Amino acid sequence: MVAQFEEETGIDVQVTLSNNEDMISKLRATGGAGFDLAEIRLDDGVLVQGRVASDNLRTGHRAELYIRPESLVLSGDALSAGFSSMQAKVRTTLFDGANSRVEAENCGQPVYARLPQDGSAPRLSADSSIRLAWNPALARVFGAESL
Repeated sequence: MVAQFEEETGIDVQVTLSNNEDMISKLRATGGAGFDLAEIRLDDGVLVQGRVASDNLRTGHRAELYIRPESLVLSGDALSAGFSSMQAKVRTTLFDGANSRVEAENCGQPVYARLPQDGSAPRLSADSSIRLAWNPALARVFGAESL
């Protein structure tokens, strides 16, 4: 289609994908809400994203990231486009009836993730390292002073 346009109009078209790829992956991951995402740096230096949930977020100030346990998934090295992730250290696994979850920590902060109930969850042991991933549209970022 580009070649046909160039031939018909004599206009040279240059296609670039740099920033557009990031924008498109955000839009796909968030169902079009990609422009109300905040990018924050965790204490271990990893950049992650979540939806803006307060009006007092400021560049350089502390923020709090909240993700429901059912929104976190155990992830291998491959992530879906637009997803954020963090490394965490397993503290323990918890079984409470119909649900199982892992209690982990990232930079000393507790993180809870629901485990799949179909038997696909790997065997987790205390102090093992896991990667947890989430769709940024399902996480919330608050300015620390709003809590």
